[in-house]
Amino acid sequence: MIGRGTCLYTYLALRKQESPASEMVSCMIFGESYTILEESRNWLKIKTDFDSYEGYISIGSHSPFQEFSKISESLYSIYSYKSHQVLIPCGGLMPESGVFILNGNEYHETRVLKKTYHLPPRQRLLNVANAFLNTPYLWGGRTFMGIDCSGFVQVVFKSLGIHIPRDTSQQIHFGKEISPSEVSETDIVFFADSKDALKPTHIGIMISKSEVIHAGPSVRVNQIENGLMQVTEKSEYQVIQYRRFL
Repeated sequence: MIGRGTCLYTYLALRKQESPASEMVSCMIFGESYTILEESRNWLKIKTDFDSYEGYISIGSHSPFQEFSKISESLYSIYSYKSHQVLIPCGGLMPESGVFILNGNEYHETRVLKKTYHLPPRQRLLNVANAFLNTPYLWGGRTFMGIDCSGFVQVVFKSLGIHIPRDTSQQIHFGKEISPSEVSETDIVFFADSKDALKPTHIGIMISKSEVIHAGPSVRVNQIENGLMQVTEKSEYQVIQYRRFL
């Protein structure tokens, strides 16, 4: 099978290997498209068109390519056909017409949470980020049902049409590095596990000069004091860099 497809699920797991028990390394969300690289047994190796992430999906979850272009900025939107509903999460892509076809049925937009298009970009971004508060942590997740730290940052910025890479190790090369004295709301902070570590392992969005919203172990707000963020009694992160994406 060669060609492209579009995710028509609220989210679709990308597996590391060709097995339902394999690690979920990321996920696609509704409306995101992909290119098929290989077919193996009952699995497809794909590359996402949005962030060039590679992984495996089952052949049964493949849907033919449809092109959507309207980005969902709400935590989720609802499209319905009779009693059937599809939730489109933040960062997902929707049809401009408000209608799409799934299994031969027309789904129409029936509920959209409050839009914030009229607000300045920084305020829009903070509103989107705060909507995720208390979302549980999920490795590879990118939706309100479960999200990881880099997926959280990626989806929040995607809701404003800003495309950034998927993983923290890639995100630290995006945007412009700034000094701690320059930090303001919506800037990005990168953390390491200890003072001696240089490799970024965690990421968050600054909501003030000292507060950060981040995913782990749920989406929450914590303080940064003296270059350290204490998340739990046994979990502490060291700030290694600040960057500006917006």
